[in-house]
Amino acid sequence: MQWLSEGTSLWIAWAQDSLAHLYRPNEVEIGWATKVMGAGATVLGAVWTIHKGWHYAERNLPKRIDDFNKRLEEASKLGRPASMAALADGASITMPVYAEPTWFERAFYVIFNPRWQRAQNAQRGVDWQKNALSVFTSSRLRCRTVLVTALLEHGAELSRGRQGQQALDAFREALRLSRSDLDALELAGRQAFVLDQRADALEHFQTMEGVAARQVAVVRQARAMRFQAEILKVGAGREPMEARNVLKKAIGLLHDAHAIDEATRARELCFAQGQLADVQMLRNVLTSARTALTRAYTQCDRLDAESKPHMKSWLDDLDSRLKELTQENDSEHDGDAADADDAAPSQSPQPYNGAPGDKRGG
Repeated sequence: MQWLSEGTSLWIAWAQDSLAHLYRPNEVEIGWATKVMGAGATVLGAVWTIHKGWHYAERNLPKRIDDFNKRLEEASKLGRPASMAALADGASITMPVYAEPTWFERAFYVIFNPRWQRAQNAQRGVDWQKNALSVFTSSRLRCRTVLVTALLEHGAELSRGRQGQQALDAFREALRLSRSDLDALELAGRQAFVLDQRADALEHFQTMEGVAARQVAVVRQARAMRFQAEILKVGAGREPMEARNVLKKAIGLLHDAHAIDEATRARELCFAQGQLADVQMLRNVLTSARTALTRAYTQCDRLDAESKPHMKSWLDDLDSRLKELTQENDSEHDGDAADADDAAPSQSPQPYNGAPGDKRGG
């Protein structure tokens, strides 16, 4: 073993001496060669990484395009209430689709009417999106949604300019592209109601109710039912009674829903109970109207400081009307016996205890 160790040491010393004789005369050249080889290896590694990454990205490109389109589609829908006040509020179909002009806009109407410019811009947006829909075949779903948004914004601008029938045509064109678009159904129904096309408006809101039910959009479903009641309450025959039934169904739906936040629940229940009180006053069922109005006040108390004053003002107007009707009618003949079941919600035995926090424009 000692002989092997000595032999190994002698061999290592000889190898080092031989390498030293080879390296010292060529030290500079060997140094440059080492650097070039290191750089080459780095470049080859980078090229290989890019090559593999490119093929990986190519295989996943369809999925990435789908994800991108879904994000843009969702952003397009979420941005609609900012340009269409009716979608942001959702209180009543008597509210116009458009937002009222600001004082700055009104001051300069004498010189220049911005409504015309906005309508032209909206029309150009529709034309651009139609071209995009015909070109981007891999993104047709996203382009279709964006085109629907452009058509709705164009219709809102036409409605702002008091071009009601053209606005309705734009909303209906959006519906032809997407029959299950809740915003298009709502705006088409609103505009038809403004143009006194009650049957068409009612049909749009009934379709909206069905679509919202399939999409499990409880708030939009209840809102569509409230809008139907607004049309039915002024009808003849049994239509006011139908309005009452629709509203009670909407109230029960809101009580039983679990997937909505408490502030939105309180706000929608306040609207529905207030409208029920209005319908019952039209039917001269005053005790039931008082019950519904009391429940509406209860929900109003749960709203935040921003939403509560507007809602309370509306309920106070209903309360004043109810007091006048009560003074004019004999309470023993107000017809409440036929509506004894109004003492409780249609689907929930107890009023729901909501929570404050709603925003008026939300």
